[in-house]
Formats: sequence, structure tokens, C-alpha cells
Amino acid sequence: RCIKAWVQGGFQGIGKTMVPVGNLAIGAVVKVVSGFLLMRNSERNVMGAPISTVLCYLTAMILNMYYVITYVGLDFKISDYIIRPGLATAGMGAVAYFSYMFLSTKTGNTVSTGISILLAVFIYLVLVLVLGALKQEDAEFIPGWRKLNNLMRRIGLWG
Repeated sequence: RCIKAWVQGGFQGIGKTMVPVGNLAIGAVVKVVSGFLLMRNSERNVMGAPISTVLCYLTAMILNMYYVITYVGLDFKISDYIIRPGLATAGMGAVAYFSYMFLSTKTGNTVSTGISILLAVFIYLVLVLVLGALKQEDAEFIPGWRKLNNLMRRIGLWG
């Protein structure tokens, strides 16, 4: 919701309040068409509905990003906004999955879940820092960022 409000506020600030509405309308068309096609497929069946909903909002998001990048002149680097955070997220997901699979054979479900979540959070934080997904200027918005800044400078990840 925060990103949606930020995007809407950004478009409002440049006097283009109808752009996200139009992009969502295009997304709605994608939803109807993809929903129709996916739900008719015997393999997808009812699962076509949530897939088409994701496609709807993904379409609207991509169109909104395209508009902002193109017309506002936003400096968008795919490695900074998609690849690095995506790799950190994939690493976190892999750690959560495999640690749970390993631990669930040795401990109960609750313990396995708790430990897996803690490991995943730790790995995500490490990967975000090591991969450079968190920039020094972005870290200023984190409470206690000065300690993080000092640590990152000491280990040589920030200049």
C-alpha cells in the first residue's frame, strides 16, 4: 500500500493523476483475458484466477514504472532495483525452505518454522548488505543507521 500511495502521489505531483488509473484498466483487461484463458485450461482450472490477478497488478506496475522512468527521467538501474534485491530474496527463500526441510525431520513443526524464519531473516540481511542492495544513502532512514554505517565502513563495503 505504501508503494501504491507513493506512486499515486508521484503522479499527482506531476499532474498525471489518470495515468495509474489507465494502467490499472489495461491490467484489468489482462486479468479478464488471462483469467478466461487460464481457467479454461484443464491443468490450471481454478488456479487461473489468482494467476490472472497477479498478472493484472504486474502489468499495471510495469506500465507505471515505465511511465515514471520515461517521462519523469528517473535513473532506473535494473541491477539496483530488481537483480540485487531479487538475489537476496531468492537466497532468503532457499535458506528458509531448505533449513525447514532439514529441521522438520529432526524437531517439531513450530521449532523448525521458528529457526528457519530466523535463519532466513539473518541471511537476507547479510545478502542485502553484501550484494549492495542497500545503499548508504538509503540506510540513513533505518533507526540506528550510524552503527550500520560504521560497521559497513569497517568491513569495506561502503566507502
